[in-house]
Amino acid sequence: MKWVYTVFGLGYFPYGPGTITSLATVVVWALFPSPAFTTKILLILVIVLLGLFASHKAVAELSDPDPSCVVIDEVAGQLVALSILPHTPSGMMLAFFLFRVFDIKKPWIIADLERLPGGLGIMADDVLAGLVAGLLGQLIFIGLNAGASFQPHF
Repeated sequence: MKWVYTVFGLGYFPYGPGTITSLATVVVWALFPSPAFTTKILLILVIVLLGLFASHKAVAELSDPDPSCVVIDEVAGQLVALSILPHTPSGMMLAFFLFRVFDIKKPWIIADLERLPGGLGIMADDVLAGLVAGLLGQLIFIGLNAGASFQPHF
């Protein structure tokens, strides 16, 4: 299970393993065409379930409630944000940036979810951070599009 919760060893990166894993997730996402909605949901569901199981095992194996080497949660959260935003370079960059901000700063209930026990606490805060990042990103895109098409008539 170690290869799952460390995402093939990315969790052992000495500086910013979460950021490195999020970036790797964006790069892999960019290599493929935009998946159908049902494929996105299925992919997120599989990663979240695998992440719950693997991170719960990591907590038990490492005797640490939130081991820094566990980065499967970053994959799940980043996928949520990516799934909500356009499959374009600007959409992917915005998904990456906003997800990292919400994952690192952990505002509102995101921090509360991190305190849940075991793998649930590890996974839940990142999934919510991804959801908030994706929704905020959509609002930003809507605002930019509305501003670009605004033509005042005098």
